[in-house]
Amino acid sequence: MKVSRPLKQVLRYSFSGLYLAGSLYWLMKTWFRTPGEFGEPQPGITEKVAGPVHLLLAFTFLFVLGMVWSQHARFAVQIKKHRVTGWVFFGIIAGLAMTGVILAYVAQPDLIAVLTKIHPILGASLLPVLLYHWHSSRPGLTFRKMGMKMGGKMGKIRL
Repeated sequence: MKVSRPLKQVLRYSFSGLYLAGSLYWLMKTWFRTPGEFGEPQPGITEKVAGPVHLLLAFTFLFVLGMVWSQHARFAVQIKKHRVTGWVFFGIIAGLAMTGVILAYVAQPDLIAVLTKIHPILGASLLPVLLYHWHSSRPGLTFRKMGMKMGGKMGKIRL
């Protein structure tokens, strides 16, 4: 159920790059816009570079996360040793993927205004959850300890 050392390194590097590029993009977009010709804020060169880099690293991280799922999470579910923090992590990833796709492809200004606030909050919350998942002592908080049972392959959560 442990993640192999090479995969763990790739996971750390891809997550670190994604997190740093996203943080840089958010900082540039929020605080460091340059005044345009008529005084309106314009994106600087760093923001123009950090956005596509963040998108590219997000796809890379999702690919790596698929490998982690096949090597780590799938087996934890099968032997019923999966932890709540892992599911919270994957839930946040799903939320980030949904908000990221909507931000990239939907052109509704009201929705974009809301999601530009939600997406960075979800992204910032990912690091503490991942660190807690990595460094928490085993066996950790499992669904079984919470009094929940899983049925079927992935199963239904029953209280």
